[in-house]
Amino acid sequence: MQRLTRLLFLMLVAFSFGACTRQPLPSATPPVTQVAVATAGESAATTTTPLPTLAPEVPTLNASPLPSATPAPTQTALPSPTATNTPAYCPDEAPTGASTSGSLRVFFVERGDLRLWDEETGTTEMLAEGGVYRLYPSPDGETIAFLRQEERGIADGSKQMALWAVDADGGNERLLISGDAFRALGPERVGDFDVLAANPAQIQWLPGTNELAFRVYPVISALGAAAGPAIHIVNVQTGLVRAFLTTEGDESFSFSPGEARKRMTVADDTGIDLLVIGGGGRSDDVVAYPHIGLGHSAYRANPVWAEDGSAFSLALPSADPFGGNATLTVWEVAADGGNAQELATFTGFPLPTYPNFGSAIFSPDRSQIAFYRAPERSNQGELIIAEVTGAWKAVYDAGLSIRFLGWAPDGGHFAYAFGPPERHPLRIGRLCQAPSVFEGPPVAAGTPVTWVDGERFLYQSGEGSSTRLLLGALDGSVREIGELAERLDSYAFTSTVSDPGEENE
Repeated sequence: MQRLTRLLFLMLVAFSFGACTRQPLPSATPPVTQVAVATAGESAATTTTPLPTLAPEVPTLNASPLPSATPAPTQTALPSPTATNTPAYCPDEAPTGASTSGSLRVFFVERGDLRLWDEETGTTEMLAEGGVYRLYPSPDGETIAFLRQEERGIADGSKQMALWAVDADGGNERLLISGDAFRALGPERVGDFDVLAANPAQIQWLPGTNELAFRVYPVISALGAAAGPAIHIVNVQTGLVRAFLTTEGDESFSFSPGEARKRMTVADDTGIDLLVIGGGGRSDDVVAYPHIGLGHSAYRANPVWAEDGSAFSLALPSADPFGGNATLTVWEVAADGGNAQELATFTGFPLPTYPNFGSAIFSPDRSQIAFYRAPERSNQGELIIAEVTGAWKAVYDAGLSIRFLGWAPDGGHFAYAFGPPERHPLRIGRLCQAPSVFEGPPVAAGTPVTWVDGERFLYQSGEGSSTRLLLGALDGSVREIGELAERLDSYAFTSTVSDPGEENE
């Protein structure tokens, strides 16, 4: 009986095994991968990687082993240090970098002191001592305005600030607006909250004058307090403060450069107005856009002016800038008359994080724009460089957490980086060329690269609350200037830029 049972068991196993050999092996279809540079509302060339050829099904067990268990997913590899694409368009004449003559002078805040570093002598001198927070050099480089906290210690948003100024040579240090004067310009209470401090923000020089414009922001023990409705002006020579413009709310503002055209913009959360300074007229909502909430505030358009003040450019987001189909639309608005022209719409992330670095950043002459695009079902971002009218565009590089950090004055060079600074060094991009890796210290997270000319740039390196301010050059050289405790508005430079026409005379 036992022999019969064993025989039946062996026959059953053999029958089941033979049945398995008659079933075809399963074949997995790999996903389709595409790399596309597309703009909304227009066609764009799409490069499609063809599907791999599948091997024919194996008819018998003897020709191939049985399929194994599904392997564990593999981790996505880090991006290659070389560019994934080079631009499809190259200018007929490549731009050349601006040269400098004379000495570079860098003003910076180190341990609460305002200092001046001179490139020619390699020396650093003290201009103002103690409590200096942020600085705002005048366009002519002759005056340095700065905020100074009234109570010494670690500066933060709840500290009361005062506005001071000093001549660029370190003389004539003077108080312009005290903390009490700032509090007098703001409200005593905001709703149910006492005002802890009242500090200036949006500090800008009024072109062609010795005057600074600013708003006063009340600081309360809650989120969401907005600036007062008035824009004020202070004369940095006399200290005279006057109301400049009353607005309807917490709008941002900007001034056209130069003295030929006296124009300014005022932007709220749905549109941007163009004004003639001095009461010569106002054009409301020369460009409108959807309301986009950003935490406790809202998006406001950030105009980029032409050097001669004749026009300004905008890169406006779609209604959902954080969605997979986000777009940015480039506009140009004439300073005389406010005529607005829509130039092109691109698929990509439009919102800059700070002037001159982030996404949707115009080149100095406003002819090009740099922005990000995240392909669907991808953990990598693409850095796209495009001509503002959409005449050409190209994926310059791709990688994890890519960050555009600033254009060189010639518009042919730019700086960017990947991911965590400690893992990915600063890269220098060039139109029509693959990028080069800068061998100096990596750039600190959340900080821009400030180009001095086509060959040199200022940047910050380090982690934590303090960073080192460095002067880098395309030849790989690095000079350390000082240490910074703040990452915004804590350094600036002045330099004499030579005019090639003058050299030839």
